[in-house]
Amino acid sequence: MIPADKRTIRQWLREYAEEAIDSPNGAHPVALVSRLLDEHPEVRGHADELLEDALRGWANEAIKPKRMETAPLPGLGDSCPITVTAPDGEGGYIVKSIRLATVADLVADVAIHEENVTHALRGRRLALRRNDRLVPLMEEHGFELAGDALDLLEQQGEP
Repeated sequence: MIPADKRTIRQWLREYAEEAIDSPNGAHPVALVSRLLDEHPEVRGHADELLEDALRGWANEAIKPKRMETAPLPGLGDSCPITVTAPDGEGGYIVKSIRLATVADLVADVAIHEENVTHALRGRRLALRRNDRLVPLMEEHGFELAGDALDLLEQQGEP
């Protein structure tokens, strides 16, 4: 059997996640990986490539707290970010000390924050709209699961 490529492996994981989301236990990364390795042992042939991906993820996790760290900076007050995030020129981002930031880095950092806020606000707005409709319906009918409320709305012909 020809080993799967990373795209196929990710597709399998997405399919497993889709199935698991609709199960009582939900989707959990450990369960998805266990199923993947049980059903597709050839994935182990990608160990080096997958390890590198995992290590990049861990590296991102190591960097992320630095993005939120603040300290007193001269003339800027006692709570100022000590890093900036800027494009790396290859579709990703770098995080570096404020002391090494260029004007372009400072401007890019704000643009990145604005984009993140926009996405977060959209997600919040959609979640609030969802809850405004589902929570009262669930409480009114004593539903424990949102799916029951969705089924009722579907029966009522609501899109």
